[in-house]
Formats: sequence, structure tokens, C-alpha cells
Amino acid sequence: MSNKSNESNESSKLSEGEEKKMDDEPPIALNLGCGKNILPSEQGWINVDGMKNDGVDVVFDLDDCRTSPLPFDDDSVSVVLLSHVMEHLHHTLPLMDEVYRVCKSDAKIIIRTPHGASDDAWEDPTHLRGYFPSSFEYFSQPMYWRADYGYKGDFKSEVVNLYIENKVLLDDTDEEIIRKVMHERNWVSEMEAVLSCIKPARKADKQLRSAPRLQILKRGTDLNPEGQNGIGAQGKQMKEVRKDSNDSNDKDNVELVD
Repeated sequence: MSNKSNESNESSKLSEGEEKKMDDEPPIALNLGCGKNILPSEQGWINVDGMKNDGVDVVFDLDDCRTSPLPFDDDSVSVVLLSHVMEHLHHTLPLMDEVYRVCKSDAKIIIRTPHGASDDAWEDPTHLRGYFPSSFEYFSQPMYWRADYGYKGDFKSEVVNLYIENKVLLDDTDEEIIRKVMHERNWVSEMEAVLSCIKPARKADKQLRSAPRLQILKRGTDLNPEGQNGIGAQGKQMKEVRKDSNDSNDKDNVELVD
């Protein structure tokens, strides 16, 4: 019995070459709802879409997550990109439950959507819902302290980037830019949320809530295509305005970075 056990232990060990190969392999990154935005597989990207187009690696309808699991192992994914996908979905919480299952602890999830206070969020008839900076907090457990909807995932909303085009608001003070972005329509051209996967999940406890940091960023109208594909890409950053979203006064807690 001991010889067989030793043989089993020896066969289960990886050679130095195999260990190095595993170390050299890029982390698994999912480009969910990729459409025609195909990202390079040599960087670890797996392109997933409901339509079998050129470059799509896995065909899967994200709205099927209520009844079918994502075809990936538990705790196997390091990065998830959902670029202009969420606003098209009927069933966001079942999807985020599945994203939670396949993600490693501390995995990063990047979600890009139109801002809910923009015409872009609603003029497309395939858009089903609008998102706002605080919407991404509802992918965390602490937000469900009042009611249980069966959602089990837990993601901390770290930062929400609100992009405005470089050509607008050029003559406004920083305080006026913040006021317009936070209280008026059609100033934000795109919104990007960066979330972290929290495992084990926190309790549904109001005291554990943490609002994301808001960043208002000015950028050129033309983004570098390579930069646009990158995780957390910010294009040509002209000025950054940070606002503590826990503060109700728009003029307080603002830091400018040139």
C-alpha cells in the first residue's frame, strides 16, 4: 500500500518545466458579450458572445445564466470585462452570481455603460435599463440588508470613472464641472466601474456598505484603439477630479491631478 501511495504522490508532482509553464501562462480573462471587440488570446482573453462571429471563442447567451452556468470552473478567472453589455441584459443578478462563482478572490471586474442621465442610455431600443455610479453597489451583499432577492455574489465597487469629452466644459471651473456632471444630463459620455471580487462574501449588513470613489475624467474624443481595449483604459487623460461619493456636497473633498 505504501509503495502505491508513494507512486501516486510522485506522479502527482509537477516537473520544474511544467511548473514554469504554469507560471508563464497569463491569467484567465473573460471578455463577456464581446461582440466585435475581440481581445488577444495570447494575453489570456477568452471572448464570449451570444453570436458565433469571427474571433468568438465561446458562444453563450449571458441572459441564460438563470438556468445555465457559465462554462468555466469555479475560482478560475482573474479579470472580467463587460463593455457596453449590462444595459442590454434582462437578468443582471443571475449573471453576476455566475461571474462571482468563476472569479478568484480579488479578481477585477470592469463594467462600461452609458451614464443613466444621458440620451445614449435610452435612445437605443436594445437598451433595457440605465446605470448610475451607485448602481454597481448593488452587486455587493451589504446592499441587500433590507430584502433578499436570492443574489449570492459580492463585489466591492472600488472606483467609478465618469468620462467627459475634452471639447466640452473647457472654460468651466472645476467646481462647475462637478456640479454639471452630478446634476445635469448629457455631460458624461461613458461610465466605467472597477469592482473587486470579495470571497468569502460579506454579510447583508448595512454597516458594511462602502461607496465607490468617483473620478471625473476629461479625455479626447478619439481614444487610442489599443488603449481602449486595455483594462481600465482612460484614453488621453487631461484632468482628473476626484470626489468622495460619501459626501453630499459636490465642492468638498476634491483633488485635482494635472
